[in-house]
Amino acid sequence: MATKNLARTAIEGGRVGRNKWERRYSHTTERTSTREFCDKLKHDPDAADDDGFFIKKKDRVHKEFNDKLGPMYRWLGQQVGKLWDEVRSEITKTFDTRTTAGRHIVNDHLLQSVEVTPNPRMAFYRRTGDDNTSYYKHDFYVNGEGTLCQRKYIPRRSRRQNIPAWNTNQLANWLSGRVVGKVGNKYFWYIPADRSQKRHHPARSWVTGWGNYTGAYGDYGLTFMYLADAPIYKLDNMGRKEKNNEGAPIILGYESQWFIDSPNAFRQSRKLNSKELEYWSSVPEYYQNKILERAPIVK
Repeated sequence: MATKNLARTAIEGGRVGRNKWERRYSHTTERTSTREFCDKLKHDPDAADDDGFFIKKKDRVHKEFNDKLGPMYRWLGQQVGKLWDEVRSEITKTFDTRTTAGRHIVNDHLLQSVEVTPNPRMAFYRRTGDDNTSYYKHDFYVNGEGTLCQRKYIPRRSRRQNIPAWNTNQLANWLSGRVVGKVGNKYFWYIPADRSQKRHHPARSWVTGWGNYTGAYGDYGLTFMYLADAPIYKLDNMGRKEKNNEGAPIILGYESQWFIDSPNAFRQSRKLNSKELEYWSSVPEYYQNKILERAPIVK
């Protein structure tokens, strides 16, 4: 409930949207496992005594609440053009910091939105190359004259305006766990060369994907995934791992999962044939460069 008195405005906005989805679908694993268990019992009643077959517990979802920050940001936007010292003094009069909600609004949101001195945390949102623009909608700062200013907001989708449209799923399937590298004027396949085999670990079967976020490899590009068995631990009522007499977690079984990772190295394979070169030539240069960046550099 918003009121004219910001100190009395309710900021509790219930759970965040993501947390609502997680809570709603947290029963999926348990329900699916229950159906599979009941179907097996229909054909084999003795399966209930099988230690390798059990009903998986539902995923534990912790509460994550949202805040209604619109009134606060609108109030701060109305102060643009005033001296920051005067605005800072007005904050203590407008917001009641004696309450937990007031302290949370002022210390965790309002003051954190104003960059009084260069702040690396806020610089994360300004990858536009211009200090007067920001990808963050509520980015305020204090200029050299001590006046409160607001940076111009640029929608994040505008970052991809220069990226050509292409079927990245088809491109990732075509790569099939490999990358393309250039040696001179010729193109070669480069396949993952895992060191895990030398250490007597199972060989990884790699697949490629194209995602919006690829960690250290850029904001938009090629990703690698491999399939491996992940342990299923026995959990108590609090969602914690139960341990045996030796202090080790109790493992009920294993299930296959896809893990995002990067191969340790690549080794050169055969040249691209005429059909593969034809498709490669049709791929826009932007995507070609993203793939060539992952291949070893051969001088």
